[in-house]
Parts: sequence; structure tokens; C-alpha cells
Amino acid sequence: MKLLIADDSELLRISLKKLLHSVQEIEQVFEAADPHEAIDVITRHYPDVMILDLSFHKGNGFDVMDYLLEHDLEVVVIVLTNFATEHNEQKSYDKGADYFFDKSHEYEQLEQVIKAYL
Repeated sequence: MKLLIADDSELLRISLKKLLHSVQEIEQVFEAADPHEAIDVITRHYPDVMILDLSFHKGNGFDVMDYLLEHDLEVVVIVLTNFATEHNEQKSYDKGADYFFDKSHEYEQLEQVIKAYL
């Protein structure tokens, strides 16, 4: 499985890689610090799963989900955000997200979700 972690926090990307290190089925991990980089990784490597933040210094995660919809690409999208409002959750699901988690207290569920996907 190929995984893309799209978040502008380098510390969070490192932390997620450590958290998911035990998932042996993950063959490659790609990183993106902004939506443009995420779309570039999707175009070049077509990941199976993406952990996606909604808020970036440049753009937002909805732009990435729009790209997936416009190009009819099937990627499991796990939104992980500090902005876990009902509005953002509904909008994420409307744009094709498969999961929606709050960074502050649902972070640990990512490993279970990814293992369940396998």
C-alpha cells in the first residue's frame, strides 16, 4: 500500500510515520506540505490512502478532495484536522472523504483505520 501524508506540520508528518511504522503493508510513504504538493504526489504516485489536513498555509484540503473528484480518482481519504466542526465534517464527506478525525483526541485511531482498510 502507498500512503500520502498531507499536512503542513513536519512534526506531525514525522509523528504519523512513527505511529504507522508497525503497519507492514505500507510499502511507501509520501509527504506533502501543501495542497499543490499533495496533488503532485497523487498525480505521480497514485497513493492508495491519504491522511489529509484541511488547513494549510497555502490552500486547504478541500482543494485536494476536489481534484480527486474532478479526475475520478479513488483514494481512501482520512481527514485529520484541528478544525473538526460539523460543517467541515459534512463538507469533507460530501467531497468524498472516507473518515474524519479530530487531531486533538482521535489521532490514535488512524492506525486501526488503516489496518482495517487492508
